[in-house]
Amino acid sequence: MTRDDDELARERERLQITLASIGDAVISTDVDGRVTYLNPVAETLTGWSTSEAVGRPLTEVFHIVHERTRQTVENPALRALRDGVVVGLANHTCLIARDGSERPIDDSAAPIRDGEGRAVGAVLVFRDVSERRRAEEAQARLAAIVASSEDAIVSKTLDTIIRTWNAGAERLFGYTAAEAVGRSITMIIPPERLDEERQIIARLVRGERVEWFETVRVAKDGRRLDISLTVSPLHDSEGQVVGASKIARDITAQKQAQAALRASEGRHRFLAELAAATQAQTEPEEVLAVTARLLAEHLDVDRCAYAEVEDEATFVITGDHSRGVPSIVGRWPVGSFGPALTAAMEAHEPFVVEDVDADPRLDEAQRPAYRATQIQAVVCVPLHKHGKFIAAMAAHSKTPRRWRPDEVTLVRTVADRCWEALERTRADRRLRDSEARYRAIVEATPECVKLVAPDGTVLQMNSAGLGIIEADEDAVLGQSVFGIVAPEDRAAFRAFHERVCRGERGNLAFDVVGLRGTRRHMESTAVPLPAPGGGWNHLAVSRDVTERAVAERALADSRARLDFAVRLSGVGFWYCDLPFDELQWDARVKEHFWLPPSARVTIDTFYERMHPEDRERTRTMIDASIRELAPYDTVYRTVDPESGAIKWIRAVGGAVCAADGTPIRFDGVTVDITEDKRDEQRLSQALEREREQAHMLRQVADASLAIHSAQSLESVLAIVAEEARRIIGAGHACSSLTGADDSTGPLAVTTTGDGVRREYGAPAGVEVLVDLVCRSQRPLRLAGEGRANRSDGRGAPRRWLAAPFVDRQGENLGLVQLWDEADGGFGDSDEVMLVQLAHITSVAIENARLNAALREQDRRKDEFLALLAHELRNPLAPIRNGLEALRLSDDPAIQEHAQAVMDRQLGHMVRLIDDLLDISRISRNKMELRRARVVLADVVNNAIETARPFIDAARHTLEVSLPPRPVVLDADLTRLAQVFSNLLTNSAKYTPPGGHIRLTAERSNGEVSVVVRDDGIGIPRAALTSIFDMFSQIDRSIERSNGGLGIGLALVKGLVEMHGGTVTCDSAGPGMGSAFTVTLPVIEPQPPTASSGGPNGERDSSGGRRVLVVDDNEDSALTMAMMLRLLGHRVEMAHDGVAAVAAAESFRPELILMDMGMPRLNGYDATRQIRQQPWGAAMRIVALTGWGQESDRARSKEAGCDQHLVKPVPLAELKKLMASM
Repeated sequence: MTRDDDELARERERLQITLASIGDAVISTDVDGRVTYLNPVAETLTGWSTSEAVGRPLTEVFHIVHERTRQTVENPALRALRDGVVVGLANHTCLIARDGSERPIDDSAAPIRDGEGRAVGAVLVFRDVSERRRAEEAQARLAAIVASSEDAIVSKTLDTIIRTWNAGAERLFGYTAAEAVGRSITMIIPPERLDEERQIIARLVRGERVEWFETVRVAKDGRRLDISLTVSPLHDSEGQVVGASKIARDITAQKQAQAALRASEGRHRFLAELAAATQAQTEPEEVLAVTARLLAEHLDVDRCAYAEVEDEATFVITGDHSRGVPSIVGRWPVGSFGPALTAAMEAHEPFVVEDVDADPRLDEAQRPAYRATQIQAVVCVPLHKHGKFIAAMAAHSKTPRRWRPDEVTLVRTVADRCWEALERTRADRRLRDSEARYRAIVEATPECVKLVAPDGTVLQMNSAGLGIIEADEDAVLGQSVFGIVAPEDRAAFRAFHERVCRGERGNLAFDVVGLRGTRRHMESTAVPLPAPGGGWNHLAVSRDVTERAVAERALADSRARLDFAVRLSGVGFWYCDLPFDELQWDARVKEHFWLPPSARVTIDTFYERMHPEDRERTRTMIDASIRELAPYDTVYRTVDPESGAIKWIRAVGGAVCAADGTPIRFDGVTVDITEDKRDEQRLSQALEREREQAHMLRQVADASLAIHSAQSLESVLAIVAEEARRIIGAGHACSSLTGADDSTGPLAVTTTGDGVRREYGAPAGVEVLVDLVCRSQRPLRLAGEGRANRSDGRGAPRRWLAAPFVDRQGENLGLVQLWDEADGGFGDSDEVMLVQLAHITSVAIENARLNAALREQDRRKDEFLALLAHELRNPLAPIRNGLEALRLSDDPAIQEHAQAVMDRQLGHMVRLIDDLLDISRISRNKMELRRARVVLADVVNNAIETARPFIDAARHTLEVSLPPRPVVLDADLTRLAQVFSNLLTNSAKYTPPGGHIRLTAERSNGEVSVVVRDDGIGIPRAALTSIFDMFSQIDRSIERSNGGLGIGLALVKGLVEMHGGTVTCDSAGPGMGSAFTVTLPVIEPQPPTASSGGPNGERDSSGGRRVLVVDDNEDSALTMAMMLRLLGHRVEMAHDGVAAVAAAESFRPELILMDMGMPRLNGYDATRQIRQQPWGAAMRIVALTGWGQESDRARSKEAGCDQHLVKPVPLAELKKLMASM
């Protein structure tokens, strides 16, 4: 390699290193525009490596578009190749890298030439300008914010030279940007604030933060501006502080508002203090002094004065307040202070002078008056009232002073307030003077004068009043006025007082009672008097008129007594001059004759208002009385011509004669005796009604006796129908029962003139009414106008009345009806009478039914007792015979047969007694079921096993049909088996020998129906509804031979219903057999589980046990001991409770069979004593008794028994007991 080649290689290497280290991206191409080189920056920006890009077209590696139009732009390198020129920077160019990312770039290109100057390629240089673009955008946004801001934004150098000045600064300070930029910021800083600017610059240079603060600046026009200033440092590229940026906001208006607010608050505080201070003053001079002093202190002036104006020309100053200047109290002509002041006062305008020597309105002729009073600055405000200049208030300063508008306004306000206070104190003074005069007058008057508050408190009372009520001021003032008013007058006085306190005037007469008890009558005149706090007080002048009142009261009492007597007597007075012309009647007589009090009365009026039938008789009696001078006493009737109403009047009077005996007057009285006449009529009518009611009550009593003496429902109904018809007087009667088994149907009874009773049906056309009476339980009447016609032409009766029969529970029993074709309808008394008879009949019907039921119960009871005796004797006979056979014969076969017979008969007796106990438990709701999941087939098998001896004995055929799938019941297996064994036994008993019995079961809808059907003697249809009743017996052909107490089916019904089921019976009649259907709810079967024991959980007793048998029945104890010994056990016996306790202690048995009812000590107490002993706590004690009720079991358990068995105990049960030990 030559030296030139080495140099060229080194040059190329330097070029490569340079291109790799520069910050711009560089791409070179050949003459065809294919890439020959990319430096690392170009690789990063384009996403192409040099190895991948070399040889590819430049437009593929360097893909550029216009960033706004998104159109492909011309590649500068290709243009440099084409035109052979350098291509400068392009704007808005966006490079799209290989991965699709975009970034703004600046790019330029130049051709690469060989030694001969030919273009052999191009070099492309570009850079990422993203950061610069973002900075430019941020700067543009900031410039827009600064330009649009209302605040002044200014930047300056550290040597105070302004660099920027926005539009807000132009508006705030008045300088344009051209005027401000380049000048010192101090042009807007007041001289006293220059040090503030230097301190801010120093703090910024030290790197300290400057918080916003308030300061003052000067505008171009000289105005001082209050501003809020924020200062921020400006840094150069190296972070050095080179200037500051300031944001200023004008707060002048805010400051002025705050100052005005403070001034307003100060004025309000001052005025409040002034009001409080003047309110406390009672004299005008004091008000002037206080007002002048407070205003002078508040304004900080040398003098304040209030002047009243005489004739609108002279200031009259009676008080002022001065500080270092002389007082100006005295009289001053208004004109002596210059025409300007006089004009202002007359115009009701304030006169304000800031400097007397400089004010052009004053000349040398007026200034001496100001100098004499040492006034250099003054505010004087006039006060006008009703268009006249009456007063003025002035504030003086001995030095020049600039008065603020609010100070002038305050002086005007104080002037007005001062005048008001002066007027108030002067009015108060006049009031005090007036009050003093009033008090003197009041004290001098002999009448009671008092002032009372709205609540009744006595505020004032004069000496005369205190003397009247016998009290002094301390006892009266502040107390209630109502206490001195007589109790009977307090309500009226209180109402009178309330009217006065509402602003009304009034007069009232009332009595007062003095503190020493003296009563006086007062006449009071009262007027309302304004109260200080609003409202009205009660001012009254009361005169003592006791003496006059006593006389008037005596006269009034006399008149009242006379008026009262007249009023009570109802007497009217009449006076007539003879001969009769105009009559003088008082209001009462006119009232008797239906005349108004103002009516004019003549003798014709007298006779016109009299009843026609009484006129002639009365005229004759008047003539006779006058002629014969005899007393006049008669009764006549007066008639109201409008209504026709009548009054009965008694008139008493006579003639009055002159001295010569000639009749000249005819006077007397009248009394209204109408009520007396009515009383007489009412009494007569009442006596007649009582006679009628007594007669009817006797009839009802007779009817009640007849009804209650009836022996049957039919006779009760017949009697009530006949008695109701007879007493009320109807043509027909019908009584009937509704909805009862013993109803006789309707029964109608009628009686004709010949007295023959006949029976008819119920009346036609009233069926709906009959139903309404029975449903509503209320009586009902039908009159002729309400009758209706039936469709068949038969009309309802003209008169009809019905009343219901109702039992004690309010249920309807029937009704009684009355009807006929008479006119007028039945009356209220008829209805009341029929309701009474119906009530009596209702009781009689219930009594008749109860008597019938009692007779039926007695019959059943007698029959049951006979059957019970029969049923008990039946098994006792073979038992007795069997015992005789055992005693007489040694033949084992005979003995075995006798034992079998006795055992079977004993089983009959036990079942009989168990049935009786079970039916007792069911009837008293004491039966407890031991429910479990049982299969119907097991229940049926147990029942068949029990009934099999009866079926086989009668040679019956039994067929059983059960569902193929198990039917599971929630039941007591023993009790349910008892149900079906009773039904099977009944079928066996009441079916002739060789009959057929069929038991079938079908499952449907969650229930199973079990039917026991036979072809036996059957049941009458009428007996099907009572077949399940207690002690029900059907007279069947073979019943007596087969026995029965009539409780088996009642027991069946009770047990089935306790299992939630039903039982019904059906039979076509005698000889047609019968079918009993039991329906029970079923439950879903569960998978079978393994049993832990044998069929009954029993085990044979192995080895002997020690057993103590306790029973006061020695035979019972002996036979039980015999059986236990035969089973291999050791047995001892005791026959009362005391012996049982002793035997238990000595024998120490493992089991005690304890009878409960024993002499000396019963089984309960014997058990308790044994349990109390240490040796008896673990013994097993079983109650063995004839008592088997639930209460008996609970009692034995409470005493300490482990188990309760009921006599007689079957051998199997005894074995089971022994096996369980």
